[in-house]
Amino acid sequence: MVRGRPVDVPGIGLSVTIGDETRFVTDGVTNVEHALPVDSSTLFQLGSVSKTFTATAALALVDRGVLSLDGLVSRWLDPADLGDAAATLTLRHLLTHRGGWQGDWALFNAPRTRDASALRELMSMTPHVPRYATPGAPFSYDNFGYCALGAVIEAATGQPFDDAVSSLVLEPLRLRGTVFHADDAITRRIAAGHTLTATGDGVRAADGTEPWADRWPTRRALWPTGGVVSSLTDAMTWARFHLDGTTAGEVAISDPTRSLMQQPQTPSGGQGVEIALGWHVRYASGVRVLSHTGAAQGFFSLVLIIPERSTAMVILTNGANGPAVTEPTFRWLIERRLGLSLAAPRLIEPAQDPAALNGTYQAVSRTIRLRSLGTGRVVAEVHDTGPTSGGTRTAEMRFAEGDRLVGTDDSTLRMEFGTLADGRRWLRYGGPNPRAHHVAVPGKPRILDAYPPSAMLHSIAP
Repeated sequence: MVRGRPVDVPGIGLSVTIGDETRFVTDGVTNVEHALPVDSSTLFQLGSVSKTFTATAALALVDRGVLSLDGLVSRWLDPADLGDAAATLTLRHLLTHRGGWQGDWALFNAPRTRDASALRELMSMTPHVPRYATPGAPFSYDNFGYCALGAVIEAATGQPFDDAVSSLVLEPLRLRGTVFHADDAITRRIAAGHTLTATGDGVRAADGTEPWADRWPTRRALWPTGGVVSSLTDAMTWARFHLDGTTAGEVAISDPTRSLMQQPQTPSGGQGVEIALGWHVRYASGVRVLSHTGAAQGFFSLVLIIPERSTAMVILTNGANGPAVTEPTFRWLIERRLGLSLAAPRLIEPAQDPAALNGTYQAVSRTIRLRSLGTGRVVAEVHDTGPTSGGTRTAEMRFAEGDRLVGTDDSTLRMEFGTLADGRRWLRYGGPNPRAHHVAVPGKPRILDAYPPSAMLHSIAP
């Protein structure tokens, strides 16, 4: 098994492209209970990396003039379901996680329907999805919003989501090892996801007990946000296409549109400092790094591209502890192989009274309490509920430039803060690994089910 901290990762696929050279490395096993070696054609669930496929399919329809980035979503989805958002919600809002929903509600409430009506059924539940703000509000990672984007694709093409993505993206790029259905995967070598054992000192095959899954793969209604299953070979083909347009088949989107997908749209948090159209954006020595991670049922994946350095990397793991492998490998590529550096947050004296942030911030299965210690220090108590990420941790935070708080005892713990147009304060949480954030508003419905460790969290305080 691949050694990661604090537990083992059963199997991994790694591919790196720099210039014209691409290398593939695989190690470990597909399943600790029924071990087969991982190879470059082994299928892994990609989790939220699926959002890059959904975004690309939407942009393919923009290319064809079927959709418009700033066109109203209510042209395609029932305005009655969208409520007050019907008058302003656009495709760009969905692509950039600015629809205003507490998006992880979908992970705990998606219907179990297995046929092609699943996504439509989820959309009929839209009036029940809690909102933190109106469309166009600050970025908040939105799983429900990407399901809505998938529903727009269905409505615009007249096809089930998976068929539409296949015809718009997978078939043109000849991604024959990329599927959605378990039926399409069953004849291939498949990796099982792995989670911690009850004692926490090892791993076991995931059994589908997560709220958003019924065994394997993710529930069909959630496919636009996390349903793609793919191999290392196909995932690198995908990354190469987005890197520089390389394809052995036809192009899925035009070069100008592919470039547009990589342009930052608005400030964000968590996986990057800005969000583009389907990609998170951060910078290393001023060089733009586009990436997306994904977690699903004991899998963790990373796809990144660095156009200015003709570089792409894919890491697929079948362990929930995948970040223990992906994060140091990412830093090896950036810092040692490319000679770039990721800027550390610069601590500053707060421009406002630290006590102004005091309060309780709440979102889907997460509560954060901030308490000022004076002298620019804040104590953060982060409480997660549910079987997937329960527990409480406390950390001391310091103010950093860009309206941020960073942990003094854990450099990966970070938060951003701000104020909505109506005066409510918000807190965007990122950490303790580069997977996290979401949004909630006190006084609105609060969902306190299990919160997935792979999701992103925002919160808002009165």
